[in-house]
Amino acid sequence: LLNGTTVEDTREPGFFVMINGDRHNPRTFTVPPIPGQQDGGWVQVIDTAADSPADVVEPSERFLITPGSPCQVEPMSLIMRKSV
Repeated sequence: LLNGTTVEDTREPGFFVMINGDRHNPRTFTVPPIPGQQDGGWVQVIDTAADSPADVVEPSERFLITPGSPCQVEPMSLIMRKSV
């Protein structure tokens, strides 16, 4: 979980990156809560298992993912989500 803040303590988006280095088996992760936030969720930004150009999710196609949700990451791929 990468939680970005600046020296001035201005809130920047946090990123949750899930990496599966297994060559054969998918792995399931649990999406965490966003640090310092009671509300909000995540949107998917990148899924390297998807064929290009669908591997990068366009902002208009992103949907809210709630903390606590499971996320399956395919073998030898990563998924990156951004807090909203």
